[in-house]
Amino acid sequence: MNPAPKPEIVRDPGFLIWLKWQRCVICEALGLHQETSSDPAHTPRTRIHGDVALPLCRAHHLEEEALQPAAFAAKYALLLLGALARATHRIYRLESVGVPF
Repeated sequence: MNPAPKPEIVRDPGFLIWLKWQRCVICEALGLHQETSSDPAHTPRTRIHGDVALPLCRAHHLEEEALQPAAFAAKYALLLLGALARATHRIYRLESVGVPF
């Protein structure tokens, strides 16, 4: 029996740079003042795809790394994290080709 093929990892450096200019999704959702720039954050379930990431400020990124993934998601009710990340990437792709959304 052959093992399942590994999924293709899509890496787009432009997307990761663009994410750094976006507001932290948690600060934005909670109406908090963002103190630092955003970092691209890959969650364990989306880590295999280079194009699935969300912008998190340094504080929330460190918190995500410190907590268990389920605890972080439960704390911020990020049940649709994958969908939000994919939507973020679609917006980036549209902006990068000059399509207003």
